[in-house]
Amino acid sequence: MQTLKAHSLARLIFGARYLMERSFSTLVFYRFMLNLSSSETA
Repeated sequence: MQTLKAHSLARLIFGARYLMERSFSTLVFYRFMLNLSSSETA
């Protein structure tokens, strides 16, 4: 039972880290595209 709890906790931490990294990369990509489009119009 203890191993199952630890496994689920590790999965939760891994999933949260994956979501954070994914959202961060998406934010960086969005800002990059925004800067690209703004520099084109300027």
